Amino acid sequence: MSIKGQRSGGKDLYEHLDWVYQRAARFCVLFISTRYAKRVWTDHELKSAQARAIEQKSEYILPTRFDDTQLPGVRHTVAGLDLRGITPSELARTIIEKLGPLSRRNFFPPDPELLVEALNPSREHEAEISLRAHAFFRTLQRMTQQERSLVFAILCHTCPAGPPENAHINLDLLRRITGIPPSEALNILKGLRSLHFRSQVREEPDHESDDSDDVLYLTWFDYGAYDDSDFNEDAALYNDGNATEIACAMVAITSHLYCDDHVMMDLQSMDFSALSGRTARGHGT
Repeated sequence: MSIKGQRSGGKDLYEHLDWVYQRAARFCVLFISTRYAKRVWTDHELKSAQARAIEQKSEYILPTRFDDTQLPGVRHTVAGLDLRGITPSELARTIIEKLGPLSRRNFFPPDPELLVEALNPSREHEAEISLRAHAFFRTLQRMTQQERSLVFAILCHTCPAGPPENAHINLDLLRRITGIPPSEALNILKGLRSLHFRSQVREEPDHESDDSDDVLYLTWFDYGAYDDSDFNEDAALYNDGNATEIACAMVAITSHLYCDDHVMMDLQSMDFSALSGRTARGHGT
């Protein structure tokens, strides 16, 4: 039978599975058995997975065994799980632990109560904070990955004295963090004016020497059209539209709740689960 000729839903399965095992998957779990070794499709899948394992030079293939069948390229001495000694539920838990924390994409929690409590413990302005935070989330969705990376770097490393009025960072430090030359970073930020970002560079004295440093200041304004049914605009926290404090808090909460290895991954995937105790990893689904 020709594998190349098999199609499903308009897809060439040979090419599709090759892409899955060589590019899309994080790990490949092999369920090794006598029947596995005899099937054509599994042979194709195994070869694609082995090519990926050789290329990335790190753990990728996770063998599990129903019996002692030998597969080409999979040494019997390679550590794996013997399925004859564990239950399906135990195997599922092991795989989940291997995958690590789940990262959502483009997720903003329905009730970001941790953000509200951080900015306004009395929750008096809960509706306003939630609406403006969601507005910032929508703004991020309109940006390119490079633009978001730059903004996240600034908000993550802003001087603690910056919010609520602005986020600011030494321009040379920003270059070292992002690898983006200052002139290019400033051009990127200039292009964000249509999304209500304002940036400027000020020369400020270095308190540890007689020199001066170039410091980048960034602010974000929310000019959304709100009315009394949303929140009381007369008593709003951000009457002038400057909601930089909310943007900084959204990034700070994500940074504080998760380890450094996952912070940028969450931010890049637009996962703001950390803003709610109901959706933060380790606190519900």
